[in-house]
Amino acid sequence: MKATITKKDLLTIKETREALQVSTTTLRGYIKKGLLRKVRDSLEKTKVYYLKSEVDKLLATRFYIEEVNT
Repeated sequence: MKATITKKDLLTIKETREALQVSTTTLRGYIKKGLLRKVRDSLEKTKVYYLKSEVDKLLATRFYIEEVNT
């Protein structure tokens, strides 16, 4: 059984870029590397979202890497 994803579990492209403090190009790189997955609305196929949990995980990982490198 698939888990139900609600709007509160999703971030828009703009919200994701702002949370990660990256450009659209960098965001696309994260997708290409498999660090983030796109989620499409089943009714509005043109809308792209990202899972907040994946963004939070990426933020935590990146924060850890920055702390280790400083």
